[in-house]
Amino acid sequence: MSVSGIKLIAITATFVIAGIIFIATGIYFSSAAFLNRLAESRSDAEEKQRTVHAGKTSGITALCIGTFTISCGVLTAAFPPVFPYLALIYICALIASFCVINVCFGKIR
Repeated sequence: MSVSGIKLIAITATFVIAGIIFIATGIYFSSAAFLNRLAESRSDAEEKQRTVHAGKTSGITALCIGTFTISCGVLTAAFPPVFPYLALIYICALIASFCVINVCFGKIR
């Protein structure tokens, strides 16, 4: 599968835009205001600590995925023939990050 022309531009733009959205989400999840609201949602001190830890982990995970997404966009633009392999690696990374977030928030229920 060869990616060229308008498809390449669309794929690269999508990667970059999605990466920016992931990074913005990660910054929000890591913000003190969001973490304080998470802590206020629990009454027990231990639960508050676990909830804040899960929020920080989610923020870091979103920042990492955002950075990786933008990197994938740049690599796709620079080396179009590697796109199919990069897409497979990207999907695996998304699945792994989804599992990390589920495990973090699964522990606090």
